[in-house]
Amino acid sequence: MPRRSEEPADATGEQIYNDGRLISVLSRFVKVDRVSGDPVTQARFDEVEPPAQAVALMLYRHVAESLGQLDGAVPVEGAWLAEHTGFYATEVAALREEFPFVEAERGDRYFVPRSEIGAAVEFLAGLE
Repeated sequence: MPRRSEEPADATGEQIYNDGRLISVLSRFVKVDRVSGDPVTQARFDEVEPPAQAVALMLYRHVAESLGQLDGAVPVEGAWLAEHTGFYATEVAALREEFPFVEAERGDRYFVPRSEIGAAVEFLAGLE
């Protein structure tokens, strides 16, 4: 479950983020289908460039997980991001270079670490 902003940081030094702000900003781009758990893109999603779409989808996966609606892990394969955005699969790797808050795991799996959710939310908020 996303951490509330009034909670202290944990022992790992994880950045605290405001889950209300996460939902407020993210819902302009993508929402979680409460039945299937699938991403439901909003009008604003199609108005932004593919890198911003990918950030929104990576944040969506955190929210879907917190709601118990995510089938699988939060890190997502680059091919999934390419399928759901305007990216070519070969362009997804550039996300790590473009955004300091995006990380990758072995096997071409991308995610925004919990400690960086606040930065990713502020990036999306700045697009409006």
